Amino acid sequence: MYGNILSIYETSDSVGSCEQVIQRSDKNIPSFKEIALSTGKEHGAFYRPIDSWIKPLVVWFEKQNNPAPYTMYQSDVIELVDPISHRIYPAFIKLPKSYNRKPNKKYPVVYVTDAPYSFPLIAGSTRNPMYSGTME
Repeated sequence: MYGNILSIYETSDSVGSCEQVIQRSDKNIPSFKEIALSTGKEHGAFYRPIDSWIKPLVVWFEKQNNPAPYTMYQSDVIELVDPISHRIYPAFIKLPKSYNRKPNKKYPVVYVTDAPYSFPLIAGSTRNPMYSGTME
């Protein structure tokens, strides 16, 4: 394990705390926080989102203040929020060079799954055709 870690566990669940796993880890762990819940629902406490674990998760996540791991020229990441689950989906966007100069022009769109992995590859493979003018 590595990175900033938040562990939330249910005291009635046999799995229990992650503290021993963290202690055995030989990776870099800048921060570790653990929260014990006592709902009596065992592992079922996590089958559905409930405030007792969602609220501390949101607070912890907001405190992380992690910047984007990288930026790419003429690209952006926007967040789309599911109105029901409140899950955040990042949408990776790369615009053609002429996008701001030609606001009324219609452009083709390419949709790619697994964007954190494939977006840099697709953006890189389209860079030369876009800048040479052979591809908008």
